[in-house]
Amino acid sequence: MENAELPTMSAKVIIDGVFYQIAPTGIARVWTTLMEVWAAGDFGKQLLLLDRANTAPTIPGIRTRIIPAFDYSRADADRAMLQAVCDEEAADVFASTYYTTPLSTPSVFMAHDMIPELFGWDLNHPMWREKHRGLGHASAIVCVSESTRHDLLRYFPNIPADKITVAPLAAAKVFHPRPQAEVEYVRRGVGIERDYFLTVGARGGYKNTRLTFSALASLSPAELDSIDILCAGHVTLEAEFQAMIPGKSVKAFNLSDDELAAAYTGAAALLHPSAYEGFGLPVIEAMACSCPVIATSNGALAEVGGDAALRVGADDVEAMVHAMRQVRRPGVREELARKGLEQAGKFSWEKTAGAIRNVLEETPRTVRFVAGR
Repeated sequence: MENAELPTMSAKVIIDGVFYQIAPTGIARVWTTLMEVWAAGDFGKQLLLLDRANTAPTIPGIRTRIIPAFDYSRADADRAMLQAVCDEEAADVFASTYYTTPLSTPSVFMAHDMIPELFGWDLNHPMWREKHRGLGHASAIVCVSESTRHDLLRYFPNIPADKITVAPLAAAKVFHPRPQAEVEYVRRGVGIERDYFLTVGARGGYKNTRLTFSALASLSPAELDSIDILCAGHVTLEAEFQAMIPGKSVKAFNLSDDELAAAYTGAAALLHPSAYEGFGLPVIEAMACSCPVIATSNGALAEVGGDAALRVGADDVEAMVHAMRQVRRPGVREELARKGLEQAGKFSWEKTAGAIRNVLEETPRTVRFVAGR
C-alpha cells in the first residue's frame, strides 16, 4: 500500500491541559498561544482541550471537557482514564501540555528541553519517569529548537530522527515596542528612576543568575548607583543575590504581559546568561520589543538570538561587566535594538502552529500506514 492512497481526513485531536494545573508559566503560555492561533482558523474545530479540575483557560473556539486533576501517585489510573476519554471522543491523536499519555491512542510529544537529563537530576522522580514514558509512547515528537532536538537524540539515541520535527517558538503578539508613555507608567509603578537592567522569569540554578549579580557587584560604586535593576517574576529577591549587592535596592515584581512589554522596551538590556535553554522565550520577547539582550550561547540561545545578542561565557564576569557597559552606549543600544527586531521577525507563531498542526494531522495517517504495510 502506498501512503498516497490513504484518504485525506480531518484528525480529531485531544490536548491534555495538565500543565495549567501545575503553573501559569512559559509552557502554559506556549500552549495557550498555539490554541489561540488554531482557534482563529478551522483547525480549532478539530480540537478538544481536557481541563484538569477547572484549571485550563477558556479559549473561544476550542471545545473543553473537564476531567480530574493529575496525581503522580495514580499515573496508571490516569492513563486508563485518558484512554477511555480518547475512545469516547473517537480521538485520532493525543497531545499533552506536559507529560501524560493514554494507553494506545497515537500521541505527539512536545519536547521543550532536556534539562533534567543534562543537569543530572533524579530521573526516578515521577515527573521525569512520566516524561520518559511519554517519549517512549510517542508516534511523533516536536522539538522547540534544533538544540533541543540535538540533546534529545543525545540522551535517547534509539529514537528515530525522522520522528522529530523542529518547530521554533516565537514572541506573542503582545510583545512589540511600546510608546514612551507606557514605559513611564511601568517605571513609576515599580519605582525606577534611572537606566535599568531587566531579568525575567525564574532565578538561580541553571538560569545562572549568579553571573548577573556577580557582574553587578563588580561595577564601581558610581556605576551601580547610576542604574536600577528590575526582576520580573517572583516578587521577593532571593537573599543570596541581594547579599552580593548589599544596600542596593532591587525591584522585583510580577508584571502583566503588557507591563512586561513596556519594561522590555525601556530597559538598557535583558540580562539572560542562562547555562541552558531549550528555547529561551524572554530573549525573543525582548528583541521583539527592541530591547538589547546579553546572553550566553548555551542551549538554544545562540540559535534564538543569532547575531543580535551580546554573548558572554556562562562564568565570565569580566565579559558580562563589559557587555553591560557597552550596551549603555547609545550607538550600541540602537544597533542591537535594530538587529533584535529583525531577528524576532524570523520567528512566527503562525509558522509554529502550522508546523505542529501538520504533525498532529499526519501522525494518525502515518500510524495507519505503518500498521497496514
